[in-house]
Amino acid sequence: MLRIALIGGYTAGHVFPMLAVADAYRAHDPSAELLLIGGRDSLEASLIAGRGYACHEIDGAPLYGVATRLGRLWSYGAFLRGFAQARRLLARERADLALGFGGYITAGPMLAARTLGIATAIFEANVIPGRANRVVQRWMHGRLLGFSETGDFRRWRESVTVGYPLRSEIAALAREARTAPAGRTARVIVTGGSRGSAFLNRATPAMLGRLARGGSGIDVLHQTGLEPPAPVARAYRDAAVPAAVEGFTAEMARAYAQADLVICAAGAGTLAEIAAAGVPALIVPISEVADDHQLANARAFADRTGAPWVRETDWDEAMIAEGLARVLADAEAWKLAADRMRSAARLDAAAAVVAACERLLVAHQRGEPTAAIKAAPRQSAKR
Repeated sequence: MLRIALIGGYTAGHVFPMLAVADAYRAHDPSAELLLIGGRDSLEASLIAGRGYACHEIDGAPLYGVATRLGRLWSYGAFLRGFAQARRLLARERADLALGFGGYITAGPMLAARTLGIATAIFEANVIPGRANRVVQRWMHGRLLGFSETGDFRRWRESVTVGYPLRSEIAALAREARTAPAGRTARVIVTGGSRGSAFLNRATPAMLGRLARGGSGIDVLHQTGLEPPAPVARAYRDAAVPAAVEGFTAEMARAYAQADLVICAAGAGTLAEIAAAGVPALIVPISEVADDHQLANARAFADRTGAPWVRETDWDEAMIAEGLARVLADAEAWKLAADRMRSAARLDAAAAVVAACERLLVAHQRGEPTAAIKAAPRQSAKR
């Protein structure tokens, strides 16, 4: 029986691919034991439990962006506790492989796995690698990428591009037929991901009000993330736009299936999901994220799909409303945008991660170099 540890947390963009890979591993090898690790009292704990898995919770805290010396000391203490907790857990469960999906919670367990001689790999979803992954990647046996552009970074060249692993209900959207909204009320989704976009919460109600006053029939589903929904709902009422406003929900498949347009931030997970759904989008990278990594995501995604994107600082309400009105009114333009979206979808990413991990395990068991796991033999690992 193989024992696979999957570690991730802090945002849904780190947790959802972990859950997709867990499902894919379960389908590939029903006898494999899956060990999912996340932070205490965290978003990942609820998302993991909601998927039917047990979440092993450990301590952790962000090591970057902590303003005070006392806060930094507390963060380092949480990191060390998480390292020790994960090391005991991985040793007790006799894990064969540890796969990290990013977020500060992953650094301790991944380094703990390395000290135990366990095969290790990390998945990096963004074009610009996250800080936790940048710290641990030099000690990992394998590196898996969502964007091939990440391989341009000096230390990431020995990597395998697999795409962003999608949950099965999201990947299934690629098989659903879509029709242009021309001549009917269009459903618009606004989302900044699990943590939300303060800018979209502030700017989109007025812009969509302008769009509606111009003659476009719309109704809106807006997710505010961590910010309270009430002020955003009030802004939509003031703009005379029918809108359902909520915090965040993991149940996005139905929402995407009904969507005619998405206005979203440039989190790697959101971009992968709207590509699978085949829904035209306006992308607005969040400017306050670490290393401005959403800007790089938006550029790379736009190169593949032609999707329009705009910086927060370049937001022009009138121009954006006019552009969206044209797409919603022109069935041919809408269909072209939808088709280009779907052409960028990587629906086999979760299975590709499992296959890469199997190759890594075989090479690791043979004592062979495993950094370039795409060159390892394709056969099943054995316990």
